[in-house]
Amino acid sequence: MNYESQAQLKEKRPMAGGAAIPNLFIVGAMKCGTTSLHNYLDQHPAISMSSVKEPSIFVRPDWQEELAGYELLIHAQAPVRGESSTDYTKYPLYPDVPARIADVAPHAKLVYLVRDPVSRCVSHWLHNAQRGYEKRPFDEALRDCDNPQNSYVSPGRYATQLERYLEHFGLDQLLVLDQRKLLDDRRATVRRVFRFLGVDDGFASRGFDAELNRADWKLGPLGARLRRSPARAVYRRLPPSLKPPLGWVRRRMLSPIERPDVDPVLKAELAAVYEDELNRLERLTGTRPTVVL
Repeated sequence: MNYESQAQLKEKRPMAGGAAIPNLFIVGAMKCGTTSLHNYLDQHPAISMSSVKEPSIFVRPDWQEELAGYELLIHAQAPVRGESSTDYTKYPLYPDVPARIADVAPHAKLVYLVRDPVSRCVSHWLHNAQRGYEKRPFDEALRDCDNPQNSYVSPGRYATQLERYLEHFGLDQLLVLDQRKLLDDRRATVRRVFRFLGVDDGFASRGFDAELNRADWKLGPLGARLRRSPARAVYRRLPPSLKPPLGWVRRRMLSPIERPDVDPVLKAELAAVYEDELNRLERLTGTRPTVVL
């Protein structure tokens, strides 16, 4: 499939819904550093990231009616207007997202963060266990890891996810980042994103030192009560830059959760599931995530 030719032949359509429609989408993957990158980009004077991360507008049946909501989330006059929703790379759960984004923002740029897919599965399980969504042990939740419908495994099928986007966008519109580079060489990696977006890559901020949304905790009794209260909705609407100072509140809401040991047999099964995905990702983009487990 000639993705570049498809992009060149794409009809040039105006953005729908007004100037606040994003021209940048951080599309995932879940638990790969999207919250941190969202916050870093939002600090650049030429970039306005949505005030609410994960608006996930394009997964909704009424997505066209939801487009007007961007006016409330993004500064319409910013040269780069972005949002970050990891639901956008959860095929087959949400199969129509790439076509919907291309329908209203065909010239948008896409950033996709990846990491060792087995490690990503563990963090995904921790994320759900932390919030009380997952009661099963890790090994049980990943038992059918070869099933494309497994909600823990499918977000790590990076090539499969990207191939859906490359039916509608050119490779020149896509930047794939290894999360390990964001962790180990953060400022250089953020500068790379700035260059991709065509903004001043000399901009720097002390806020780049923050690492957000780590899943090392689970809800305690106080956290469970607060999650059901109106205070949760208020907290979620805060810009990401204002959430880190509330860390002392989170420490009182949460209790430690241990990272599970991955059974060697299950790890080998997961690695086998992902091997072809990683090979295709590397052929498409030149990126192969660092293996850490």
